[in-house]
Amino acid sequence: MNQYTRTKEKLVYANSFIELFDDEVIRPDGTPGTYVRLRYRGNPPGVVILPRFADGRYVLLAVNRYAAGEESLEFPRGSASTDESAEQGARRELEEETRLVASSSRLLGYLRPDTAIVETEVRVFLMEIPEEQIASIELDEAGEAISSYQLLALGEIWAKIRAGTIRDGFTIGALGLLAAQGAAEL
Repeated sequence: MNQYTRTKEKLVYANSFIELFDDEVIRPDGTPGTYVRLRYRGNPPGVVILPRFADGRYVLLAVNRYAAGEESLEFPRGSASTDESAEQGARRELEEETRLVASSSRLLGYLRPDTAIVETEVRVFLMEIPEEQIASIELDEAGEAISSYQLLALGEIWAKIRAGTIRDGFTIGALGLLAAQGAAEL
């Protein structure tokens, strides 16, 4: 079989958020080598939330992303904790970041953001938000580095992707899952 075989798991760095491994492996061609692998501490399921109002607009957040060195327009996201389901984690993350409470949710599917080195799976949820909550959006600006939000229709989101304004892989992947469900005009 044409695959890598891990012969030794070698943790080289860890903090309260991540674990970085430089595993010893046998490559597909049979030669020994190493392979770098990253996972979130405890490997909790990641979550991406597509918060949608009845008028068809979605909530996107402008978040200062340290690694990118710039602000990123994206759907809310985070991870479930060990004592909650992925859906419970998604609901909690949405409420923590925006103070919005979904009336219903639907699992759209799964993403693996970087299968080359990241050992994580992300669940993507479409969450319906009652219209009366539009006026009550309140951002967790300090704790999450969120500076603002935008309410955008799907066509506006796709236009921002085409223009390069939205480049976040989780957001683009989540929209791909929404489109695969037949719920997103291209």
